[in-house]
Amino acid sequence: LILATIKQRVDSTLFIQKVEIIKLNSSGKIIKFREIEYPGKNCAFQNILQVNPNEFILCGYVTDSNNASRLWLYKMDSSLNEIQSKVFSFGSYYYGIITIMINHEGQLICFGDLSDSNYEIPSHVFIGKFTNNLDSIRTKIWGFGFGTFDILEKNDFSGYLCFITGYHRLSGQNIVELDTSFNIIKSDTVPLNVYNFCNTKWIDNKSFFITGEKPV
Repeated sequence: LILATIKQRVDSTLFIQKVEIIKLNSSGKIIKFREIEYPGKNCAFQNILQVNPNEFILCGYVTDSNNASRLWLYKMDSSLNEIQSKVFSFGSYYYGIITIMINHEGQLICFGDLSDSNYEIPSHVFIGKFTNNLDSIRTKIWGFGFGTFDILEKNDFSGYLCFITGYHRLSGQNIVELDTSFNIIKSDTVPLNVYNFCNTKWIDNKSFFITGEKPV
């Protein structure tokens, strides 16, 4: 088991945020840990994905001197050694929740929400496609939605199902269907008005599980 956590400290008047990667055995005992920092910037990882028995990709952000954030992709081996690291700027945004997955072509898909300033409620949604070498293929940002929670690749490989709270300011959780170029095909509401912190998993070729909160 590998965990990514945040370590914070104050150097004089400067607030520093780093990342700790922790490797645990099946009993929960720490086998190895490593501290990672991005020189001169605050940083955080928000998700981790195993892409093969010996490689992991972590997804997060680094904060620039103007307080805007950049997307950070970091590849490491099972011994926590860095293989590759890249950052991407898609505008003056702040990153919120970021979800990552691998599609049927072995490409990395990042899906998350953005805000225009720090500590604001997110008001944008982004999705990006990257190669296994962390090169950007395609990115799209929409000016709607204030929470992203999960993404599924469609079983016929024709696109993606994105789970978003507040799509076009609608209440509850919404399913937004995209094609492979990230164009919006249609949207629908999640049954039973389930919303927030939802997770999804395909059961078979036609149906999937969805979990989340439900208003009482």
